[in-house]
Amino acid sequence: LLENIPVDLDGHLLPTLESVWSKAPALRQINWLWQVLQLWQPLSEQNMTLTLLQPNFLRVDGSWVRLLELKADVTQVELAQLGNMWKEWLPEAQPEIEEPLADFVFALARNELDINEAISKLDELAISQFQTKPFTIRIASGTDQGPSRDHNEDTCYPDPKQQDRLQQNEYLRDRVAVICDGLGGHEGGEVASNMAIQTIEQLLPTLLHQVETSPEPFSPQAFSRQLESIVRVVNDQIVALNDKQQRTAQQRMGTTLVMAIIPSPQGKPCNQVYIVHVGDSRIYWVSPQNCRQVTLDDDVATRESVLGYNFYIYSHQRVDGGALIQALGTRGSESLMPRIQRFQIDEDCLLMLCSDGLSDFERVNELCESHIQPILTKNLPLRQACQTLIAEAN
Repeated sequence: LLENIPVDLDGHLLPTLESVWSKAPALRQINWLWQVLQLWQPLSEQNMTLTLLQPNFLRVDGSWVRLLELKADVTQVELAQLGNMWKEWLPEAQPEIEEPLADFVFALARNELDINEAISKLDELAISQFQTKPFTIRIASGTDQGPSRDHNEDTCYPDPKQQDRLQQNEYLRDRVAVICDGLGGHEGGEVASNMAIQTIEQLLPTLLHQVETSPEPFSPQAFSRQLESIVRVVNDQIVALNDKQQRTAQQRMGTTLVMAIIPSPQGKPCNQVYIVHVGDSRIYWVSPQNCRQVTLDDDVATRESVLGYNFYIYSHQRVDGGALIQALGTRGSESLMPRIQRFQIDEDCLLMLCSDGLSDFERVNELCESHIQPILTKNLPLRQACQTLIAEAN
């Protein structure tokens, strides 16, 4: 909460969701409500769901919902109360979603939906709206060994040498981007990152083919579990190679992983992106207005901050602040905790995946306005943008 205060660059509070609701397009209105529902379960575990019933606490930063503060539950809080609050916003819902949104909100207010059913209903509404809009995905990749290394331990998909889309697997093409940053021992990191990408290239098309051809309703929860299974297979393969080569301690090879996937349930366009993350490689979500980091580094400083031991800015100054607490291949899968998130896309945006070669020293924040946002606002060629960012980092 403290790292994401709802304040703009001039120090002013961001507007409330309620105050800008009527001006938002239909997909964004759905997205905002969807994000509030995503917060229900984690807040209920802390007895803080009353927070979501305070219109003044719900602030928005473009497509993102931000909380102003938390409010403890003094009595039992029901999901139906959220439906009753949203009833008042229905007259200003966009015409194309007014009727289905009203059906959903009144069902919520009558206590006919649990939290998972409510999220699923908004998923369906968003996808049905999204299928009426044209949608294009463009992906470009680049990598470089940098000025201080004699070899490159980063690997990515699509392979920078195979930018021709027709050379890519039909189920991965225009749907998947991956970064792996290898670590551990001479050449070990390079082997681990390559192995991770190759294994993902083998396993992921089968899953995406199943999603596209299955007559069964698509389940985001099941899809997330299957993504996690793929990550564990990758991890176990690198662990097995470490054991076979009798690598110990710092010599054990490993790799970070960030991956973005847009599935196509039953062959239809989908406005949701799934993000898979292990280690300290990052994904940034860039809009014309801002640049937001959507992954949390798996390092000591972030763990200290998340557990509430210290502010991140102080934890980051520790000698071991940047030390990784997990990576693929260093330990067995029983102790691995990959993080899988999903987000709704409601506007033109840029997802930037990068290793710490680009993200270290706050470089992304420094380069955002001058080099990254113009990719969107000026429609710069993606391949050229990749090379420019690498050159700036070097």
